[in-house]
Amino acid sequence: MATRDSSGNYTHAKNLGATVNTAFDEDAPFLHPNGTTLIFSSQGHKSMGGYDVFRTELTQVDSTFVKCSDPENLGYPINTPGDDKYFVLGTDGHHGYYSSGKSGGMGQQDIYLVETSFNMTSSNVILLSGMTTLDTMPVAVQIRIQDLLSKLPDVNINSNGVNGKYLITLPKDIRRSIR
Repeated sequence: MATRDSSGNYTHAKNLGATVNTAFDEDAPFLHPNGTTLIFSSQGHKSMGGYDVFRTELTQVDSTFVKCSDPENLGYPINTPGDDKYFVLGTDGHHGYYSSGKSGGMGQQDIYLVETSFNMTSSNVILLSGMTTLDTMPVAVQIRIQDLLSKLPDVNINSNGVNGKYLITLPKDIRRSIR
């Protein structure tokens, strides 16, 4: 885990501790845009063999310590005796993508789409998307997003130079303005 300091720089990475890390390998972490749902793959915990995909919830205790819930194995059919890794969960929690070496695939590792039943009703994120144009033609621009209330570091994104489109996830409970 690494956090950002007041200048927007990341601190040194810290081990999440024995709740998440085992004597075996953990890999492919994905932190959902809600900032609390962590999905990762592990050869430890109670896996079916190889890497399995697990989910834990993070709770910020203070600026230096995060508490993790006991990791939950996502189970079959996502996890198999092979290596199941790189799970990415959609913002709404209704679908995810992951890589698996399960039998019946097209190669050594294949990409799968799954419907999930994660309770993400309180995901506290919004998707901000749009298109930037100049005289009705798409244009690449840098967009700066500022939090005017709590003075969090600015977020800078660039729109696509070909089609002018942009997409970003932001916390739902923080008022922001775009300049």
